[in-house]
Order: sequence, then structure tokens, then C-alpha cells
Amino acid sequence: MPKPAWGSADGVAAPQTGHAAALRIAGVMPGAPMRLMLNGQAIEAHEGESIAAAMLQAGTPGCRVTRAAGQPRGYYCGMGVCFECVVHVVGIGDVRACRTTVEPEMQISTSLP
Repeated sequence: MPKPAWGSADGVAAPQTGHAAALRIAGVMPGAPMRLMLNGQAIEAHEGESIAAAMLQAGTPGCRVTRAAGQPRGYYCGMGVCFECVVHVVGIGDVRACRTTVEPEMQISTSLP
């Protein structure tokens, strides 16, 4: 069964314009669009992106809260050293969002409230 078109009325966010579009490097085209589930909500991602990139594009600035104080934690190093971006992927387990490439229909959860 074919999947709905990118940015259609299936609940996947339409492509961003303005600031997000301005951040793209001229001449570099994103990979094929796909849909992921983040905390039960459909988000858009592109082939070759990291989970962190897809989450940032969707407007999710962090991945978890601290154990002691419950304070939200954002992305820090972006290269897999600090473990601030750990998320849970169904069927895989806990992974670093900055080092894990998206896959179609991936189901991701964070510890954000």
C-alpha cells in the first residue's frame, strides 16, 4: 500500500520554511522523506539524517530530563561523546540520537514530560 505524500494530511508536518529552510546548505538536497513516531506523534525526517537532526527539525530541543532535579537536557556535543541525547527506539533500545540514523516508521521515545 503506498504511503501518503510528504506533507500531506496524514499528520506529518509540512516542510519548514523561513529560518529552518535558510539553514540548509545551498545545493545540498535532503534525502527521501519519511515518517517517524516521536513520543506518539508523527514527525518528518529525511533519509541519511540522525534522529537528533529530525527531532530538532520537528521542534524538539531536548531528549531527557535529569534524574535528580527533573530539569530538561538539550543536545550538547552532537558527536556521541556526552550521552545527553539518549532516546529509546522500539526494537533497538537506548541509543544516542546524534549517532543513530533514522529509518522509516522508527518509533522513538524520550524521557521529556
